[in-house]
Amino acid sequence: MFGASVGSSLGPTRSPRCCGRIGFRTRHPSTSIFRRCGLYREVVPPERLVHTERWGPEWPETVNTLSFSEKGGKTTITLAMLYPSKEARDAALKTGMKEGMDASYERLGEYLRTTE
Repeated sequence: MFGASVGSSLGPTRSPRCCGRIGFRTRHPSTSIFRRCGLYREVVPPERLVHTERWGPEWPETVNTLSFSEKGGKTTITLAMLYPSKEARDAALKTGMKEGMDASYERLGEYLRTTE
């Protein structure tokens, strides 16, 4: 994604194919480098991506399903993140992840408005 409006992306590594690697490094002004990595499990262009994700060795792995659907010339993006437990999900939410994702989608919307 585009990342929150603060901080900077340090470059993703992506191979959008089944078993391909996915990785992101981001730097936030108040923290050190934040890393995420995983593997693509399913790639169905242009409808769906399924990949694992881990924020680091201390975090559990999630399975993320990103779906795209088009209706009336508009695309809807749906992201489902499956955590191994409610406790793991709640810990992730306490990190500010929701606010960061909201900012990412807002930035994506801003960018897409420039392409119309």
